[in-house]
Amino acid sequence: MENTTSETMPEITQPTDRRKIRRALWRWNEDGTYNDKPNDPLYFKKYYAEKRRFYDATQIPCQYCNKLITLGHKARHEKTKSCIKMKNEKMTVLLG
Repeated sequence: MENTTSETMPEITQPTDRRKIRRALWRWNEDGTYNDKPNDPLYFKKYYAEKRRFYDATQIPCQYCNKLITLGHKARHEKTKSCIKMKNEKMTVLLG
């Protein structure tokens, strides 16, 4: 029995739809202006809350005094007296 073309050829599937999901309304308005508003009216509020939650929740040890600090307070923490004192002590050890 001979193989027919349907048996030897693999089945052809339809390509998947890879278009981007629209996250905003139609961009160009008829009057020539540009619409940059998202579909969800709370989009920016949700985005900020999510990023802020991650940014504040990530704790790292200070490189000078080893206290746990958040990324958002790192610059403020490095200006404290205790951190400056530890930083100066480490520098004198390294240099002296």
